[in-house]
Amino acid sequence: MEQVLDNVEGLAVDLGIAERRARSGELKIGHWISVRAAILVVALIAAVGTLLARSERYPASWEEHLARQGAHHARALTWLEPPEPGRWALGLVEAVPAEVGEHGPGAPPEDGARDIYLFEGLLNGAGEPFSVRRLGNITRTPDGDDTVAAVDTSGRRWFVATATQRGETYTGLDLFDLHGDRAMTEDELGEPRSAPDRLRIALIHFQDHGRAGGVGRRSFAFARPVRDLKVEARDGVMLLSALDEEEGRVRGHIRAHDAEVLEPIRGAPLTLVEQTEPWVLGSWTTYTVNRVRNIPWIGPGKIAALEHAVFTTADLAKQAYYGVVGHDNSDLKKELAIAEAIPAEEQAPPAPKLAVAEGAVNVSGERAWPPADITPRSNPGLEPIPNEGKWAPWVPPWRSRAEASDGTWPYYRTALRVNPKRQHDYTVLVAMDLRQLQLNMVAGVANPTSTTGTRGTGLLPNKEEVFKDDFVVFNGGFKTDHGAYGMMVDRRTIIPAKAHAATIAINDRGQVLMGTWAARATHEARDKNWRLGMTSENAYPVPDDVHSYRQNLPPLMENETINPAGLHRWGGVVSHLNSSTTPRSSVCLKGDSTLIYIWGSATSAEELGEAHLMAGCTYSVHLDMNPIHTSMIMHRVPLKEGQLPPTDKKTGYVGAMHEPAATRMYTDWYRYLKRSSKDFFYVTPRKTLAGRLGERPAGYSLWSSRGLPVAYKGLAPMALVGGTSDITLLALDSERFDASVVEGGRFEPGEGVRGELHVGIMLDGAEEAPAPWLETSDFGRVSSFQGLNVSPEGRLSVVDGGEVVVPTPARLLPGKPLIVAGAPIYVGDEDGLGSPIVAASNAYGDVVLGTCKRCALREMVAAFAPLKPTSMVLLGKGSVFATTSGGGDGEWVAAIPHDAPNPALARLKLVPGFVPPRAIHTDFKTETTTRLAEPR
Repeated sequence: MEQVLDNVEGLAVDLGIAERRARSGELKIGHWISVRAAILVVALIAAVGTLLARSERYPASWEEHLARQGAHHARALTWLEPPEPGRWALGLVEAVPAEVGEHGPGAPPEDGARDIYLFEGLLNGAGEPFSVRRLGNITRTPDGDDTVAAVDTSGRRWFVATATQRGETYTGLDLFDLHGDRAMTEDELGEPRSAPDRLRIALIHFQDHGRAGGVGRRSFAFARPVRDLKVEARDGVMLLSALDEEEGRVRGHIRAHDAEVLEPIRGAPLTLVEQTEPWVLGSWTTYTVNRVRNIPWIGPGKIAALEHAVFTTADLAKQAYYGVVGHDNSDLKKELAIAEAIPAEEQAPPAPKLAVAEGAVNVSGERAWPPADITPRSNPGLEPIPNEGKWAPWVPPWRSRAEASDGTWPYYRTALRVNPKRQHDYTVLVAMDLRQLQLNMVAGVANPTSTTGTRGTGLLPNKEEVFKDDFVVFNGGFKTDHGAYGMMVDRRTIIPAKAHAATIAINDRGQVLMGTWAARATHEARDKNWRLGMTSENAYPVPDDVHSYRQNLPPLMENETINPAGLHRWGGVVSHLNSSTTPRSSVCLKGDSTLIYIWGSATSAEELGEAHLMAGCTYSVHLDMNPIHTSMIMHRVPLKEGQLPPTDKKTGYVGAMHEPAATRMYTDWYRYLKRSSKDFFYVTPRKTLAGRLGERPAGYSLWSSRGLPVAYKGLAPMALVGGTSDITLLALDSERFDASVVEGGRFEPGEGVRGELHVGIMLDGAEEAPAPWLETSDFGRVSSFQGLNVSPEGRLSVVDGGEVVVPTPARLLPGKPLIVAGAPIYVGDEDGLGSPIVAASNAYGDVVLGTCKRCALREMVAAFAPLKPTSMVLLGKGSVFATTSGGGDGEWVAAIPHDAPNPALARLKLVPGFVPPRAIHTDFKTETTTRLAEPR
């Protein structure tokens, strides 16, 4: 009733204004008569309403008016134009939304996170607050406090800058254009929008803000959180100043009318990353569902119930159809059939072979690839289908199947039927070898909807390592409306992590971790209070080395138990986990290095969990569901001279190719090559040691691990040797070894652990004495640390005396720097021909030793150039040898032989070591070891 009275009273004021205009001649006399009649009607309605609500106290302040409409505990009221009696004025206010932390109807906590509201206010004839209309939340960051930082009303268009604060730091800034959303008329590529799209955007604005013209918004994130943020509006420019923990006081300028970031006149620049959310409208079906879902008296619960009814009805009809005509397995047979050979002229060139592994010393781990075949169901009446459950390489049509003949192809695929009663429906599984592949994630521009002010880009990174080879994309998790599960990308938190939620995480070493996020206060899984603890406040903090994570629901399967939490609902909506048969997707980990994506054409979550068990997985996470939203696609984007082709509204990039993982998948095949509204994962080739070393110089041999330690039968090389007949290069993955310097001793059979690598550096003139490795106590005689360094922790590195902070070394083989401040030093021919020994390291920390039988130093420096070294030193002149222990009764295997190696020389001892497994906190009162991928 109060809201009705407000509307009636506001209308009365508007009619009063119209009457004054009629008397002044601005309105025609006929209109004046109709206005007077309308005033009488409104007065009568107002009188009746006043009698009905006579016992209710009328709001006496703006704060009470705002609270009645859902903006509670208002503060920092800012008027963009002074309010006057009888004239609506535009204002801004910081307030707590009613839907955040409600303790009762319209009573959120006073210390709740504040958003910025835009509204219009009206004074009565006595100059008192009379009414509020068009109240709209323009920021919506439940996990961050928003403040009005600056207002610019100097021009025809008014602009407002708001800042998002979490704790004592600020994460980003938004720039609002209060005169309308100019993005309604043209898209992000500058092309005009169609009339239907303009209409759809106008309806969204009207529903969210009460104005069809909308509010323009440009969003910026700070590269790092800052403190003491100050914003000043001056002549159409927002002047920013803040404290950065690394740079000190930093400054930035944003021109308001086009949101262009300008360089500051003085001081260190504040790095701003634009994260403006473009309009991704989708199909009319998804648009309509989303708009209806946001109607308060409908909400997500009723939409979910409708979806459930539709899915159930469609499934019953399909079951009845197949019950009459019999099951149709033709699609499944197509999935399992071997792809026909593609003509050679239509195939992309094969990927260059980087290394060979014959004759290597396997340190640990079997290849275990491809996975063991899955035994299909054998129920009575179930027609046997060839190749069901048998893994086969997933090779796209632009590749030759011959490339997958050696068993190292990183993608394998199969299909099987999980429910014998539903022979016409099947599940497709794609296995990915994480020793050869790297998992990454991208947050969508609209989902997950940010609660912190930090938004996703929805775009694949524009980096060569993403597009230079085939890559795979697949869908992420649920929309924020269905549970608001956490996501962080590259340490930028979109939504904080929640306790009890199934999590896929990636750490700084590129490992993939999956587990259930631990709760500070735990409950039994089936305890009614368990769901209440599924909050970010109850979650443990993010581990320091985890840079990205995505959560979705409780675990689907853990320790061979499907749905261990015993839940049937998610996000407070109606849909049941095990009932609706619709396309679903999930990922699970098998062993310590295989990630499996599972997609069902029409399946329940329980059947999806059954597929995980059949595949031998130990932990799984349910991802998105329903048509369009679930898909896995392999892509190839043709590069020209290392550059991406032009963008294309249909395919994302001109000439882009695609290959879906299943024939029944239904989606926009190029949705992830364009800006995506929803989050997704993408998989790229992992840079192994050979890949990180870059292209081989012309005339150089393939990198080889012959005589050197490898893991997983060559899938993970730890050291490589290559070069020409004169130049020899030994590359070492320093993270895979524990290094030390040992004195001489002859190599006896059976000595050393298997794969233990000894590298001898013999300098001219040191034939009867150890190489000059300096002890820690000798460093006082070294002016700066330059050379090959072995730290006390056993890490091998190259230091060149630059600005890099060098840890206290345990041993140092001094040398002369060949790179200073990132630039190579000119090397001439004055040293003549000889046998220089050079040590270098790249951006990944790999160490490469190079020697030459007879060449000039400049030739050696040129040989290192393709490796893109960041540090390089000349150790002297001489030779290098390398030999590997076979362990047990095995012989030592020479990787780099020498004519007369002197075992009395001090040498590097490199013992294979692996990064120890680690786990995200576990839950359900069991010690569950998180499954993870083998490190690079």
